[in-house]
Amino acid sequence: MQDLLLLVVCLMFVTVGFLSPFVLTLGYVWVDVFAPHYLSYGLLLGQPVAFIMGAAAVASYLLLDRKSPPRFTAITALQVALAIWITCTLQWAVVPGIAYVKWDSAIKVAVFATFVPYAIRSRVQIEALLLVYVFSMLGHILPWGLKTLVSGGGYELALGLLPVNVSLLAESSTVSGLGVMMVALLLWIAGHSEILPKIRLVKVGLFGLMGVCLVATIGTFARTGLVALGVGAATLFWYSKHKIRFLFAAGIVSGAMAALTSDRWAARISTVNDYQADASAMIRVRVWQWTLEFAQTHPFGGGFWSFQVNKVEVPTIDGGTVTLFGRAFHNVFFALLGEHGWPGLFMYVAMIGLCFLALRRTVLLTRDSPEHRWAAALARSIQTCLAVIFACGMFVEIGWSPIVWYLFSLSVCLREYARRVAAKDAAMIMGRAPKPGHGDRAWLPDRTPGVGAAGLGGQTVARSALRGEAATPLIRPFGHP
Repeated sequence: MQDLLLLVVCLMFVTVGFLSPFVLTLGYVWVDVFAPHYLSYGLLLGQPVAFIMGAAAVASYLLLDRKSPPRFTAITALQVALAIWITCTLQWAVVPGIAYVKWDSAIKVAVFATFVPYAIRSRVQIEALLLVYVFSMLGHILPWGLKTLVSGGGYELALGLLPVNVSLLAESSTVSGLGVMMVALLLWIAGHSEILPKIRLVKVGLFGLMGVCLVATIGTFARTGLVALGVGAATLFWYSKHKIRFLFAAGIVSGAMAALTSDRWAARISTVNDYQADASAMIRVRVWQWTLEFAQTHPFGGGFWSFQVNKVEVPTIDGGTVTLFGRAFHNVFFALLGEHGWPGLFMYVAMIGLCFLALRRTVLLTRDSPEHRWAAALARSIQTCLAVIFACGMFVEIGWSPIVWYLFSLSVCLREYARRVAAKDAAMIMGRAPKPGHGDRAWLPDRTPGVGAAGLGGQTVARSALRGEAATPLIRPFGHP
């Protein structure tokens, strides 16, 4: 029955995709995040579901849907550069056989995440992508939360749908961060969704899902969850327009979570205060030290899984030392440094920074327009998600997870949506309609002759247009009265 249900969902994506090609992109995202081929017992087991869905998505876009493509942004350039660079580091990988396995997964993630903004352009498409992304992850997080309510949870227990080591969605430290991420995105869905019915039952259900996600975060017993809760709460508080109300709600949630936690959970979390006495924490510190030394002799990295050649000495309780081999990085940035060297680390960090800047520009362009305020709110939610996931990334290696890369894609989709809307509205104010056949690429205000630093051009005109103000440039373009 489970196999049949998964097969029906796949066929529905393909069938609807013939009518609306962007749905095939949603289908690939569902396959990539939810991983139905790992949950199947027969029909989909071992089948190239992701390849079929991805090939269909790209082909349908090229044949049927090449409208208003996004600009080739700096983020896109870095995504392409990283895909090329990890292919280069594969050539000198210190463990070439196993490195190819991870490269095969990472290159697909990078390439398809780069493609997503071409297929996802409108508000409905962006929200549809978000809903598929969120509910695909909730399929793995909800069982964790519900089982925690029944059993109390525990560290390193496989409480999700997938067995450990199959997916990051089966790893407790990752799930603890994703639970907090889901709260930020579910808050946006509850307040701004145009696809879900606007009825009280839906809103109550969404807040119920938030509660289960927080329970899942606690139920992992992962110290990463404490970091995620702190970063998520601080970011949401910063963006909240009703800070007193937020503090009141946070106090209630904190009290409820404190009542649910056990002495076992408190004992596990308390080890944060004394990392030197915790073997797991000390191993990670030693691996990070080894990575810095490794980067001195391998500045261009050692390829995927280069940690397999490490050797670290960890002090024991009795004052001696024990030598360990092949310990994982447990840090997204040290993993990038060890596997892809300083160039790979620089490009990845630059891409993160540019995503935050793109989301910030989206907020500036849309926050004063009631019609497009949803985009500003979603940009803030994605910023919260990026802050949470990379705070957790200090303790878990999630650099090439589709969970992260689709956040990059959503950042580009939103920024390009805001740019197109701003350009159209500014063009209407300036009395110059976009040229036929050029779609959203026609007439950008900051490229208009005569509108420079001394005039009201570019982003200023765009923001005035979104606010509905009759902005008059100080220097009028040639040919306009």
